[in-house]
Amino acid sequence: MGLITMLRHSGWRTHATYLEEETPLSTRQAEILALQKTYHTKEEIAETLKLPEETVDHHIDEIQEVLAQSKRLCTLVGPSPSSDTDVRTDFELDTMPWNLMTSGKLDYDDEERTRLKLELYHGKWNTMSHTYLLVEREIVDIDRHETRTIEHRGAYGSEGLRATIYDDSESLDEYYLRYVLLELAGIDPTEGSARSPQAVLDQHFTEADADAARKRAKERVTRHKIESEKLPSKQ
Repeated sequence: MGLITMLRHSGWRTHATYLEEETPLSTRQAEILALQKTYHTKEEIAETLKLPEETVDHHIDEIQEVLAQSKRLCTLVGPSPSSDTDVRTDFELDTMPWNLMTSGKLDYDDEERTRLKLELYHGKWNTMSHTYLLVEREIVDIDRHETRTIEHRGAYGSEGLRATIYDDSESLDEYYLRYVLLELAGIDPTEGSARSPQAVLDQHFTEADADAARKRAKERVTRHKIESEKLPSKQ
């Protein structure tokens, strides 16, 4: 009996119990994820749990949403970007009520930078002070069994955000990913100290190049549901 066959037919119930006890997953979600992680196909999962395959698909979607919600919670509660301590604690609560506005991602065919994910949040200290939290995650596939994620987290006013958001752009597509992240959040991406793609990348681009990159970026950026409070327009 091969290793995968042994894994497929043993241990999944123990792992399901562990997942249910240690994560926010329901009993059924934990069972399905445990079966997936022990090399069972969707058809085998449906047969084992006596469920229609479309029900298995529904639960898999729910598992992915639990994962997404858990990641959002980690971002919303900390660590605080305004802390000036030398070493942040494991649970240094960020007390700003952040609200996810836009998010986007870009894949690179590059060993040094495999994937870039961006999230832009809005928060308010008072009725006149709008603050934005920019979270950037660079995911690098080092080899088959190793990845590295670098997270940058910073809070800015609208002008400070425009002045810094483009700095790490390495391509026209990335520049416009950041551009559209602002645009869909109601922040004018070109005002004030915002730098042009030519200035950031030190290259010349035609208007057609820029339009095409902006169009691609709009397909990569999502605008999220926001709280009922009206956000500032074109800050």
